[in-house]
Amino acid sequence: METMRGEHTDRKVTVLVLEEEKHERDYIGALLRHHGFRVLRVEDSDAALRLLEGEEPIDALVADAHVPGSIDGNAVVATTRARWPRIAAVMISGHSDETSGALPDGAHFVAKPYLPDRLVPLLERLLSRETR
Repeated sequence: METMRGEHTDRKVTVLVLEEEKHERDYIGALLRHHGFRVLRVEDSDAALRLLEGEEPIDALVADAHVPGSIDGNAVVATTRARWPRIAAVMISGHSDETSGALPDGAHFVAKPYLPDRLVPLLERLLSRETR
């Protein structure tokens, strides 16, 4: 497996991608892997929460605002920031309206059309601030 440039620990940096659209989930996964991240991909909030609650360390969450499951992506990010504040959290969306809700405390936002240019630099900046 590849490692992230400037990695600050001996293990690979793991990003959990929560996106319901398979082609977008695959695209984001490929983009992140190309830049040296280890990627876990899920399509619904319940699967994301199971991974977050599991034993495998997750360093960052990239979540679409609108996903299927018992809660939406916004609530997954809010839960992540409250329960695991060391996990960097980035909300993504192709649109932003009242159904997206407010951005959870400590989370960041990237509009989907700008993912190739903004997602990786934002994750690298957020992860470089973490002390592990």
